[in-house]
Formats: sequence, structure tokens, C-alpha cells
Amino acid sequence: MNSDFRTAQSLAHAISEIASVKLTPRPYNRFTPDDTIWWLVPSSEWPAYRFGKLFFEPRVERILGRSSGSIYFGFYVEKGLSPVVGQIYPPTWVMHADWFWTEFLDRLQSGLPACPTERIITISAGPVRPPERGREQVGELVPSQEEDFKASRLFFVTRGGIEIELVDKDLNPAHADITEHLATSIAAANTTARLDSALRDLPSWFDWAWIDV
Repeated sequence: MNSDFRTAQSLAHAISEIASVKLTPRPYNRFTPDDTIWWLVPSSEWPAYRFGKLFFEPRVERILGRSSGSIYFGFYVEKGLSPVVGQIYPPTWVMHADWFWTEFLDRLQSGLPACPTERIITISAGPVRPPERGREQVGELVPSQEEDFKASRLFFVTRGGIEIELVDKDLNPAHADITEHLATSIAAANTTARLDSALRDLPSWFDWAWIDV
């Protein structure tokens, strides 16, 4: 096993080597592997949007303004696009019953597993621009990260396994409907059950929105 854990890449590969189940290391941006988020996916399938997966984020300054020098890790879940808008998006971007999202919400309703340390729940949501012709199978969901489509983010900390508290937010006013719903209904959640309810009861304009948790 590689003992150099100074990068998200080396840490992801090291854990995949000792895991009791098959986990495939995948970078968000394969062109900058030392400075991008890495996932451990329970499948060799790619893209892997539909799976729940472990992640390792080297840019911890993106998390509540924390300084660099460490790696932020946790569990990563994605809500894809609604089938009602699927005609203009790649099939892998459209959420179906085999996505982990619904199972994640079911688990969220009953609370989080006990943990002795503080945990952060980050919710990122934004619209997705249809891909350019000929780029439908690009592995990364790049359009949602471009400035005009920059996602809005909420940051919660956990208080035990059930209570949560909003501690920070980074909202993009360009997406008024999505941002308003995040800033009101979702940001108001103070328990995992209420967060589950808010993420289930999404307005129709979230058919076009991608959510990362």
C-alpha cells in the first residue's frame, strides 16, 4: 500500500487497495490529478453519477473557508436531471430508479451514524447547460461548474446524528428560483429528517438542476 497520503490521489488509491469491496479511483479532472477531487466508486462504470461514493477533496479552502494543508473526505451523492428534460441531455445525466439518491434520502430521514467528530454536510445545486454537440459523453459534469452556471452551496454542521445547523452559504443570484428555494426551504432544515423532506419536495424547476451532497 502506498504510504504517501499527501494527495487525494494517493489516498484514494491506497484505500482502494485495502478495501474489502471493489472500489475504483476516479478523478473529477483527469488533466490535473494532484489538484482535483477524487472519488472511490463501487463499480468500474463511468460516468458514475448514479452511485454513492467516497470522495477526497484536496481544496479544503472550498469547505467553510478552511485553510489548505489537509484533505477533506466523506460520502458523495448526486441528484441527476428529471426524465421530463431528458431529451436534450445525455442519458447518463438523467436520474432513474437505480440511482442512489432515493436510498440516501431514506437513510437521511432516520439520522446519521454516530461519529465522535464534527461532520459537514455540503449541498450544492445549480442548473446544467446541455452539452455541445459531439461532447455528450464527456465524463465530467463541467457545464454546472462554469461561472454562468456556478452552483449555489449550503454548509451545515451536524450536532449528533439528527440535529444539523446551517453555518455558511455561497449563493449564485443568477439562478433566482433555485437560489431562493435553497436559501429558504432547504436552509431552514435543522434536523436530518427535515432536510430529507426539503430535498424530496423540490419545485419543478429543479427538474433542470443538479444537486451534490
